[in-house]
Amino acid sequence: MTPDQLKTFRAIVEVESISKAASILHLSQSTVSQRLNNIEQEYNIKLIERRKGSNTFYLTREGEEFFEISKKWEELLYQAKDIKKESNNIKLTIGAVDSVHNYILKDLYPNILYQYPEIKLILRTHQSNEIYSLLKNGEIDVGFPLSERISSDFITKKFFIEQMKLITTIDLKLKDYVVDNQFLDTNDEVYIDWGVNFQEWHDKHWGLTGPQKLQTDTIKMLSNLMDGKKWAIVPESTTKFLEQELGTKIFNLKNEPPNRICYYIRKKDHPRKKLLDEIFFNNYLNTNCKY
Repeated sequence: MTPDQLKTFRAIVEVESISKAASILHLSQSTVSQRLNNIEQEYNIKLIERRKGSNTFYLTREGEEFFEISKKWEELLYQAKDIKKESNNIKLTIGAVDSVHNYILKDLYPNILYQYPEIKLILRTHQSNEIYSLLKNGEIDVGFPLSERISSDFITKKFFIEQMKLITTIDLKLKDYVVDNQFLDTNDEVYIDWGVNFQEWHDKHWGLTGPQKLQTDTIKMLSNLMDGKKWAIVPESTTKFLEQELGTKIFNLKNEPPNRICYYIRKKDHPRKKLLDEIFFNNYLNTNCKY
């Protein structure tokens, strides 16, 4: 099957008409029909059945299967055409938790593309435990989890440390911006699980209350839930966004939560380890590590 035949068959199926396909492709109807016939003869299959007394048709079972194959075939043709272009690019796949992608690294990505025009960025959002698995399987090049896992296969470095802050829509008239933990009612909390250390600290001050009344796992969703008199504990890097978006007030807690630590991880034997370290440590940590 030639690329022209493939394109013609896809057009026939998508517009459900040989005449409409001919019009779209700027071909005669007889040419379109001939290309369809050539495919059927080449593979000894019947792709479409015309309905009696109508210009419409339906795909045979073989036609439906062939249509799925044709989509993969077309994708392979595009990939083949892009081999030369792709060979000059370096694919860099980054796995990070949502808040790191959106509030820590968001300004770095355009800079990478500007400074390294040969790089093609692929950004993937995952939980910390998933990031380690993806790195082990070679599905990402570098990861930014919020938990440390010791492995002889990985290089693991602390990427940044930040404080956790209290944000609230409650009108707290406090001059020193420090809130006593016991002043807060967990029934008004929008809870995000920031890891084992955070959970232990939370249980210490508010007890083993079980699942919180209102929980989420992303800052974006939290911003949709902070209506009425609500409070939440979030990383400092997100507070400016939430303050601008929701008008929330930012406070410290009398008994502070543990700091949030984000780690930079890659395989020790990564073929571009020097480039990865240069991008994230020379370019980011040395010049742009404050949000």
